[in-house]
Amino acid sequence: MRLFLIHIILTISFLPAALAQLAENVVKANFILNMAKFVEWEDEDTIERFHIGVLGGDEIFAALRNKSRENSLKDKRFDIVQFKRINDIGGVHALYVDKRRNHALKRILEIAIADQILMISDSCPNSEDIMINLLALDMPGSQFEINKANMDRAGLYVPPKLLYHGGSEEDLREMYQASERELSNVQEELERQKAALEKQRAELELRKQQILALNAETARQEEHLKSMIAQAAAQQDSLDQKTALLEEQKTRIGEQQADIEQQSGQLQKQRREIEAGEAFLHRQKQEIESQEQRLKSQQAEIRAQTQTLDLQNREIEQHTLKIEKQQTILYLFIALFALIAAMIFFILRAYHIKRQANKKLEEKNAAISRQKEEIQAQQEQLKVINRKIERQNENIKSSLYYALTIQQALLPPKAEMGKYFESFILYRPRDIVSGDFYWMSEAAPEDGGNEKVFVVVADCTGHGVPGAFLSMIGIKLLASIVKERKEYDPSVILGMLDASIREALQQEKKVSDDGMDVCMCRIEKAGGGKIKLLYSGARRPLYFSSKQKINILPGDRKTVGGRFFKNQVFTNRELWLEPGDRIYLSSDGIADQNAPNRQKFGSKRLAKLLEDSLHLPLDEQKQVLEQALADFQQNEKQRDDMALMAIKL
Repeated sequence: MRLFLIHIILTISFLPAALAQLAENVVKANFILNMAKFVEWEDEDTIERFHIGVLGGDEIFAALRNKSRENSLKDKRFDIVQFKRINDIGGVHALYVDKRRNHALKRILEIAIADQILMISDSCPNSEDIMINLLALDMPGSQFEINKANMDRAGLYVPPKLLYHGGSEEDLREMYQASERELSNVQEELERQKAALEKQRAELELRKQQILALNAETARQEEHLKSMIAQAAAQQDSLDQKTALLEEQKTRIGEQQADIEQQSGQLQKQRREIEAGEAFLHRQKQEIESQEQRLKSQQAEIRAQTQTLDLQNREIEQHTLKIEKQQTILYLFIALFALIAAMIFFILRAYHIKRQANKKLEEKNAAISRQKEEIQAQQEQLKVINRKIERQNENIKSSLYYALTIQQALLPPKAEMGKYFESFILYRPRDIVSGDFYWMSEAAPEDGGNEKVFVVVADCTGHGVPGAFLSMIGIKLLASIVKERKEYDPSVILGMLDASIREALQQEKKVSDDGMDVCMCRIEKAGGGKIKLLYSGARRPLYFSSKQKINILPGDRKTVGGRFFKNQVFTNRELWLEPGDRIYLSSDGIADQNAPNRQKFGSKRLAKLLEDSLHLPLDEQKQVLEQALADFQQNEKQRDDMALMAIKL
C-alpha cells in the first residue's frame, strides 16, 4: 500500500500534464488524503475514526465528502467537517486551509500545533507558516513543500521518502543526522539490554543448579530420616517389651526380698534365743551336767538349725547375685533408653532443620519466580524495543534503497560509455549505497580542436550513507565545472572541485575533514592514429598498458577536500597511447581488501593480475578479476567500497 501511495505522490510530482486532465478539486482532495496517509500521529493507534476539517473551500469540502463515502484513511473511516471561522477550528486530525485564508495562516498554524493537527495549505508564499503546502499544479518540479520543523512542533512524524520530495536541504540533512543518532542510541540500548539479559540468564542457570543440588541433598536426608525413624520405631517396640519384662522381674525380686527379710527376722530371733540359751547355760552351768542329754539334743537341734541357716545364707547370696545381674540388665536398658531418646532428639532436630531448609527453599523459589517474572517483563520490553528497531531499520533501509536508485541514476549508463570506448565497470558498494563513484562527460571540439572525453573514478571518505552524500556532491560539482563553467584542464578541474568541496562542507571552519581521492583522465584523439591522454590524480594512481605491459602513473599527494596542506597543487601528466592500449582507473577498495589471514590484496597483485590478462577481451578480463578477488576474499567480509573502470582506447 505504501509503495502504491509513493507512486501516486511521484505521479503528482512529475506528471503535471496528466493531472491537468482531472478536475482540480478532485486532485487536491486526493492530495490531502495521500498526505494524511503518510503522516503519523503520536496517538494514532487509539484513533478509531479520523476527522478532516476544511476551512473555506466549498468545492474541496464536497470532493472530500464524496471520498469519505467510498474510501478509508489508514484502514479507518473518516469524516469531513467544514469550518467557516478560524475560532471554530478543533476536534480534527487534519485541516485543509483554502488559499483565500493564507493571510491568517500564522494564526491557524499556532492552533494546529497546539491541537496536533496536520495543516495542509494551498499556494502559501511564506514557507515559515506552513506544514504541508500544495503548490500550483501547473508549475514544474515538486508539487508540494514541507516545513519539517513545524510538523515536529505539532508532534507529527514525516517519513523520509515524503520529506525527500517536499523537504528543504536543511531538513534532509537533519533527517539523516537524526536517523544516524537514533539508530546508534537504539543499538547501544539493545546491546546493554542483551548484556543484562545474558547476565541474568547466567545467574538464573547458576541458581537452578544450586536448587537442584539442594533438592537432591534434601531428598537424601529425607530417605535417611525415614530409615532412622523406622529403626527408632522398631527399637521402641523392643524397648517396651523389655521394660515390661523388667517390671515383672522387679516384682519377683521384691517378693523374694520380702521372703528373705522374713527369714532374716526369724534367724535373728533364733540367734537371740541361742544367746539367751547360752546365757542360761552359763548361769546354769551347774545344771548342764544334769541336763547334758537335753543339752546334746538341743545342740543337735542347733546344728540342724545352723545347717538350715547356712543353706538359707547360700540361697540369699544366690538371690543377691541374681538381683545384681537384674540390676545390671536394668542399667543397660536405661542406657539403651537414653540412647534411643537421644536418637529421637537428633531425629526431631533434623526434622526441624529440614523444615527450616524447606522454608528457605520456598523463599528462594519465590525469589526465583519473582526474578522470572522480571526477566519475562524485560523480555517483553526487549521485544517492544526490537519491534521499534525493526521499524526504524525498515524505514532506514527503504530510504537507503531509494537513495541507491538516485545514486545509480547519477552514474553514467553503460550505453553512454559505449559510444566512445569499449569498457567495463567493476562497482561493488560495501553497503547499500556507495562512497565510490565513476563519472564521464564529453566536450565538443573548440576552434577546430578534437573532441574531448573526461572519465573519473573517485573514492569518498567513508562508505554507506555519508560516502554516498559526498559522492552525489562530487558528481554534481564535476558536472557544473565541466559542462557549465567549461573548464577542460584536469588539474584545474580538481583544484576547483577541491575549493567547492571545502566551501560546501565549511571546512575552513573545521566543521568536517571529509574529502575524496580522485583519478581523472581527459582523452582526445590526435592525428596519426595517436591518442592523447591528460591525467591528474588526487592520491590515486593510473594503471595503463603499453606494449602488453602494465605501467603505473602516480597521482599527487593531495586530496580533494579534507585536511588542508599549503603549497600543494594538482598537476597534469601527459601520455601518448596507441589504439588498443588500455587504462584502468580505480579506488583503493580492491587493493585494501583482506583475506581470512588478514593479508591485503595489494596494488602489486592487482597490477600483476591486469598484466597477465591483457591478452583477453575486456569482458573476460573482468571475469578473471572478479574470480581472483572472490578466491582471495573467500568468506571474508567486504572491507570498503570497490570501483574499477577499464577502458580500451
